[in-house]
Amino acid sequence: MKCSRYSTLLLHHICLQVWLAVSLITDALAASGQALIASSIGFVMGVTLAAILGVSFGSIVTLFTKDIGVLAIARTGVLFVSASQPLNAFAFIVDGLHYGVSDFPYAAYSMMLVGILSSVIATCYEMVLPHFSY
Repeated sequence: MKCSRYSTLLLHHICLQVWLAVSLITDALAASGQALIASSIGFVMGVTLAAILGVSFGSIVTLFTKDIGVLAIARTGVLFVSASQPLNAFAFIVDGLHYGVSDFPYAAYSMMLVGILSSVIATCYEMVLPHFSY
């Protein structure tokens, strides 16, 4: 089935919303578990959320859209959304622990590094994108 440019864009938005929702759940657990054993709780939660999303992403997508084109390509988003959750949990835990011990220089440097890396990736994506036709 040939999908339109808009189906791909809509699927990207759905994946982003699901990813953000699960990320915020992980962030809330990392913040509340700073004094406890946050690293093991966070890792278990990241793997658990990845498994849950991997199994249920198809039905979650139907909450956002009934478009057949988007549903046909929904399987392409499940891998990224699910596989990134353990890494996401680790990032939130490290971030929470550093804030908990008032290591604010770490936070400043890490945000600058991530901002630079994101800008480079976005710039490269914009240079490569016009070479693909839909």
